[in-house]
Amino acid sequence: MEETTSDLLRALPALFGILFHVALLAVPLYCVIKRPTAPAYVMLVGEAVGIPSAFFSAWFGVWGIHANLPMEEISRYFGVMGVISNIGALMFACGFLLFLHDALRKRVSI
Repeated sequence: MEETTSDLLRALPALFGILFHVALLAVPLYCVIKRPTAPAYVMLVGEAVGIPSAFFSAWFGVWGIHANLPMEEISRYFGVMGVISNIGALMFACGFLLFLHDALRKRVSI
C-alpha cells in the first residue's frame, strides 16, 4: 500500500501536465466551433497528438519499471514518444500562430 502511494505521489507532477493538456484542448475546440479554419484544425490535431504523449509520459515509467522492462527499452520508448510529442507541439504552435496572423490581419483591415 505504501509503495502504491509513493508511486502516485511521484506521478503527481505528470498528472498536472495531463490536466494542462486537457485544459489546452479547449483553445482549438473553441476556435473550431467559432471559426472552423485550417489553423484551428492544425491546433486541434497537434493537441490530439499531445494528450496521449502526456498520458504515456505520466504512466509508462512507473508501468515499465513494475513490468521489469530493461532501462534501454524504456528510454527508447520515451525517445520515440518525445519525437511524436514535439511534432504535436510544433503543429499546435504553427496552427496557433497562423490563427493569430489571420485574426490580426482581419482586425487591421477593418
